[in-house]
Amino acid sequence: MNTPVKTLTPTTSFGYPFKTKEEKEFADPLEFYKGLAMVTGGHYLLGTHGLWHGGIHFSKASANTFSQEGGVRCIADGEVVAYRIDNRYPDGKPGGIAGSTPILPYSTGFVLVRHSLQPPKLPAPQTTAGARPAPQPQPPRPLTVYSLYMHLGDYASYLAAPQRPTPAWWKGPKRHEVKNTNRDDNPQAQGQQPGLNIRKAGSARSEKIGWLSRGAQLTISEKSADGKWGKVSSVLSGTCELYGTADATAPKGWVHLGSLRAQGTPDAFDRVVVLAEPSPVRAGDVIGYLGEDVPASVRPIGNGPMTRPLLHLEVFSGDDVEAFIRQCRRYA
Repeated sequence: MNTPVKTLTPTTSFGYPFKTKEEKEFADPLEFYKGLAMVTGGHYLLGTHGLWHGGIHFSKASANTFSQEGGVRCIADGEVVAYRIDNRYPDGKPGGIAGSTPILPYSTGFVLVRHSLQPPKLPAPQTTAGARPAPQPQPPRPLTVYSLYMHLGDYASYLAAPQRPTPAWWKGPKRHEVKNTNRDDNPQAQGQQPGLNIRKAGSARSEKIGWLSRGAQLTISEKSADGKWGKVSSVLSGTCELYGTADATAPKGWVHLGSLRAQGTPDAFDRVVVLAEPSPVRAGDVIGYLGEDVPASVRPIGNGPMTRPLLHLEVFSGDDVEAFIRQCRRYA
């Protein structure tokens, strides 16, 4: 039996995971179906080999119809209850070297969203003057529905595209990135693109003991009393120049937080994370991005990396759909 979720606000409608190529909402379902028809395989409810397939696919073939570059949108109001993200795509090529660029990359990432579906309110019945309005029937109990977004992009793809916002349900330690607008010069490399100073203390008057390049990734261990400065605990990527004898202290120095862009990180990599407290999400919010799903049967060209961006999307519920439909018919 499907038990309604008490804390989840019911929704009365579902939308589409992408806008049109012109960044408009789909007004005609037929136009959406035309885009799906461009995809080879991955159709509902029978796949290419005549076996059950519970969802639909979006791929490079559908990119001329759908605006896929901006990310996969949640199809209805709900709450994220579980997710998984690869740190780096696994490699389907036998004998692949760990840490190297995968030749046949495939994604095990997904996001699972729970929704509560309820029919919309009935219009008020027309009554004659002076007559008492007829009592409105009670709507059916909401139906709990899930939307599943599979083969999503790995964490490395977020690092490669720092403009992508990170999901609100990632609760891991925050990473920070030096903004591209910083203009602190590196005295040890004249003519180099500006970056951000590292200081000995959390103050603009403190001694400069190092420098970080634009786009450098770092972690912060603590904040200053005024909340304007952060103490560097580690530099993850980018260039970190240390001045003079400051080698032992520069990575532990202070940087201006307003010069950084905070990025969330997942609770864990390469395993399923079930959220102790579901994270609310709205229709149209970005769930993730198309990830790689290159079949292991593909023969790489010149042993170079192959690519096959893909999204598998499906919607399912419990076994009380028929009862819900009967109740909706009586209600209407």
